[in-house]
Amino acid sequence: MMEAGLCLTLLCVLLRPVGGGCVLPLMKGSPVGFQPKAIAAGPQEKLVIVDQRGVLLFADMKDFTVQQDFQLSREMDESNIQGLAMTNRDSTYLYAAANHDSELVEYEWHSSHKVFRRFKLLGVPSVGQGLQSLTFVPTPASSQEGYFYASAGISGDIYIYEVPLLSEGLTSARSVKVWSPDSAPRHQDHHVTGLEYADGYLFVCYDMGSSAYLLIFEILPSGLPGPLQERHQVDVAHASGLAVRKASEMDWRMFFASEERKIYGYSFRFVDGFQLHPYCESPEATWNSNAAARMLSLSPLLLPVLLLWG
Repeated sequence: MMEAGLCLTLLCVLLRPVGGGCVLPLMKGSPVGFQPKAIAAGPQEKLVIVDQRGVLLFADMKDFTVQQDFQLSREMDESNIQGLAMTNRDSTYLYAAANHDSELVEYEWHSSHKVFRRFKLLGVPSVGQGLQSLTFVPTPASSQEGYFYASAGISGDIYIYEVPLLSEGLTSARSVKVWSPDSAPRHQDHHVTGLEYADGYLFVCYDMGSSAYLLIFEILPSGLPGPLQERHQVDVAHASGLAVRKASEMDWRMFFASEERKIYGYSFRFVDGFQLHPYCESPEATWNSNAAARMLSLSPLLLPVLLLWG
C-alpha cells in the first residue's frame, strides 16, 4: 500500500482514510470476458463502459440495470478500444479511441448501431500502448465546437486535437497542443488512463498500480487547460478509466473503472474531498473491504510541496 505525506514548517497534510471502497454492482450484467477499458458519463443518468473489443455497456445509475451493445465490436475487428467520449450527453453518437492506429471512431448507439466516420489523430506516439483515454472539451474557440483530449500509453502527456466533426469529407484531426500537466507523476510507467471533462473542469487519472492519482484542472474559455485546482490519491488498483458527473451545485459523482473488473463510485466536493457513493450507504450495498480509499487533497498553496512516494 502506498503511503505519502507532506510537511511544511508547522504544516503537514496526510492521507486521510474514508472507509471501504464502494464497488457498484455493474459488472454483474457484463458478458463473459468483459474487462472495462474506458468509462464515460452518458445520457439519461447512464454510465457507458467499453472493453477493448468494443463491447458496450449502458448502466442505469438509478437501478443499476445494464444494457449490452455488441455492434461496435463487430465493426471494429482488432482495433483494441481504450478510450471513450461523448461530445454531448444528449447525443446519440459516441467516440471510441482505437489505440493500434490512433483512430477516433464515431458510433451511433441509439438506432442504427453503426460506425459512421473514422478520424486520424496524427502525432500520437505509436510506440508503447498507443491511445489510452479520451474526452471532449466544448469551447466556442473551436470551429468544431470543442477539442478532444487524448492520452498515450508511453507518457503522461495529453494530446489536444480539433476533429472535423462539422466538416464534410475531412478525416484528419488538427493538433492543437501537446500538454504536460503540472504535478504529473514523474515515472514514465505512470501514464494517463482516464480523462473526463465536466462543467468547466478537466479530471486526469493516472494509474499508479496499487492506486489512482487524480489531478483536477480548470478549463479556460479558450478550451485549453488552466491552473491545477486539486490533486487526490485514491486506492483504486489498476485504474483504466474515469467518469465524472455533477450531481448538484456542490456535489459530484466520480466513477473509476478498474482492470480488476470493478467500477468504484464516490461522492466528491472540492476542498472537502471524497466520500463513499450513496449506494454504499444503503442496506443492500455490497462492500469491498480490501479497497480502502484514501486521498490526498491539496489546496493550491501546497502544490509546490514535494510529494514523497513510499
